[in-house]
Amino acid sequence: MQIIHINNLNDLKNNNKRYKFDSGDYHCIYFGSTNNISFDIFNKLKLKVITFDEIYIDKEKFKSDYVEFIGNLSSHFPNKLWWATQTAAKFRNRLPFLLYKLEIISDILNNYPIEKLIVIDKSYLFDRALNFFSKNNSIQFTSTLTQASVIYYNFKSFLLFFCAINYSFLKIYYKIRLAKYLFKNKLKQLHTDQPINVIKTFAYENSFDEKGLFIDKFFSDLPIYFKKNGYNNISLVICLGHYNNILQKIAKDEKNTILPFELFIKTKDLIKEFLGLIILKFKATKNIFFNDIDITDFLNFYLKYNKRTEISLDHVLHYRGMKNIIGRFEIKSIIMPYENIPWEPMFLLALKEQSPITTVIGYQHSNVSEFETNYFLSENELNKRPMPDRVYTVGPITKRIIESYSLGKYPYIKSSCALRYKYLENKILDRPRTKNKRILVALEGLPDVYHLVNYILNELSEDNQYEIIIRPHPILPMTKLKKYIKINYSKLENVFISEGGSINLDFEKVSVVIYRESTVALEAIAFGLPVICFQSHPMISFDPLFELSDFKWTVDEAVKLEPLLNQIIEMDDDNFNDVKQKANLYIEDYFQKCTDDKMSMFTNI
Repeated sequence: MQIIHINNLNDLKNNNKRYKFDSGDYHCIYFGSTNNISFDIFNKLKLKVITFDEIYIDKEKFKSDYVEFIGNLSSHFPNKLWWATQTAAKFRNRLPFLLYKLEIISDILNNYPIEKLIVIDKSYLFDRALNFFSKNNSIQFTSTLTQASVIYYNFKSFLLFFCAINYSFLKIYYKIRLAKYLFKNKLKQLHTDQPINVIKTFAYENSFDEKGLFIDKFFSDLPIYFKKNGYNNISLVICLGHYNNILQKIAKDEKNTILPFELFIKTKDLIKEFLGLIILKFKATKNIFFNDIDITDFLNFYLKYNKRTEISLDHVLHYRGMKNIIGRFEIKSIIMPYENIPWEPMFLLALKEQSPITTVIGYQHSNVSEFETNYFLSENELNKRPMPDRVYTVGPITKRIIESYSLGKYPYIKSSCALRYKYLENKILDRPRTKNKRILVALEGLPDVYHLVNYILNELSEDNQYEIIIRPHPILPMTKLKKYIKINYSKLENVFISEGGSINLDFEKVSVVIYRESTVALEAIAFGLPVICFQSHPMISFDPLFELSDFKWTVDEAVKLEPLLNQIIEMDDDNFNDVKQKANLYIEDYFQKCTDDKMSMFTNI
């Protein structure tokens, strides 16, 4: 038996003479993009193509297997820094995509009488996964990657990690110095003789009103509610965006007690964690299986190769910073975002070690998508992972989703209210229907969101009457995505980049919203706008509206977009309003109103 890994269709053609693909002896599976690609080459080379329609992978089982698999890894990696990895967090990393493809290959070899299988996929990591898989199963493996290419990729990964961590060191050192310069006196003036309540949150450049007062985009009016009820509270912030500008604005806000997290990081802590991460290695010594596939060697390689994105100095320093905060203040309670992303367990580890009497409330502040596995915990994780004392959700729907997809019982999760989305309580649902040919493309703050932009531009950049407004996420402006976008949108007369600000200003201009994973989709429906979800993967979906079928359409890169847009805009008003009302009822249940009873949950400590 033989597996041959090919990068792309061009490599398939170029290697035909070497491997004699046209002999008729080869089966083939293609994992690449299907957009604007001719597959005539498969027929010309007489390849027996295996389609995804012939392969059944149970979507729900794969998700639960992945949750259980990651939960069990904590037994193999006892180092506390394991909790600071993207893999342990199960947060938007590449591993489930690789495991999904490995499971497909395993199923093909188990269910088809195949002697020679061509696997077409551009991922170097998947090439290595196939290499280790083949060795473990005594299969001959051939890759079109040369040994020089393998050395290059591995050296590049080391170099990128080394450059990234040095850059991160210098950036954090600068933040520490600036924070201490601007807030040293303010810190001295704070009374430390009384217990305080801490809100751990984030600040953007636009997190300030016209008077320069901080507006918490994550917890909304909660700091004000605390003050009205006599609570002594401090907002502890991480700045997302231009650090200088945000810190200057925070320093000028004399009405609110806001402190940057870097203020509590000591230089010696920074140096110690920096050196520790350089020498850090995660290596499993016992065999690790995913659905009967031995992935021990590949996982060790993956964690080493992927180290730059796997673990960050910023996240790890939350342990040291939290310890220093506890050394200065007596903290009665901490309210923090709850997403189970890597900084959270480091923050909680320090807190549980130094101040176990402090009550910690984790607030699930946004949406929970279909494959939001960072929220879905196994029994092993619930027993071992550092966790808040209580978890509050934005409403009963996200509570139900988290509980139903977790493999262990959350003993402390309750439905609260949608602090970030209080503005949706204003009755904007009765606005008149818009039928213009203008769409809003809402991007989330993840680098691979460029796939959505490429799809939209490919479908609508020529020969149509649609105008496109692209709204980037605050932490990922178009300048960072530009190099991945295939069409030069700056030269297109029908493409505009949103100026940001209130999302309502963009909603007012359009008749349809297109998204991939953004919470903007839920806001759009509340505003009375139909939505289209772009699905970039058949199995792993981060659609926050995965339960909704009304007032929402789903496309992938094979779907022609313009006819669908025309269909939506040309819907008769009765049908449009009927599905709109059903969708609005779902959103009202999703984002619960912030009543006094719901708000009091945060102060009932």
